[in-house]
Amino acid sequence: MCFTKNDLAERPLILFDKNNAITFKEKPELNVEKLQKIFNNCKNRILQSSRVTKYIKRNQYGEAYLKYNKNIANSLVTIARIIYTPDHLDYGLCHINDHLPKEIVQNLEKFYKIASFEDIERNILEAKDLLELLERIFVGKYNTITDLF
Repeated sequence: MCFTKNDLAERPLILFDKNNAITFKEKPELNVEKLQKIFNNCKNRILQSSRVTKYIKRNQYGEAYLKYNKNIANSLVTIARIIYTPDHLDYGLCHINDHLPKEIVQNLEKFYKIASFEDIERNILEAKDLLELLERIFVGKYNTITDLF
């Protein structure tokens, strides 16, 4: 077995290893250009909230809920993961309390607590505020240029 050193998700508890079967490797270098592309894709999904609001106007809750989760809530989680755990972008909400700062987790959790069209509409507005904050953090961390709000 080979594990990555200092990885949040890979923390093996080694009881014994007589044959040196367990090894550790260094973290690979981050591909900032790839992270930038993923960030921009998620940002664009959030900013295209009309993909969600059209279903609200049509009074189609199932479709609105689906598009909201895909375009707004999940995109915010991916952006937070790009910033704090870029090696584990695909984890989504799994282990989010262990991987992200408590304040960010609390902000993200409210985007999944919805029961009505009004909740979705309110969260779309709040998503844009959180996106603005996360974008500033992203730009500061990776020294990239984006179109800040």
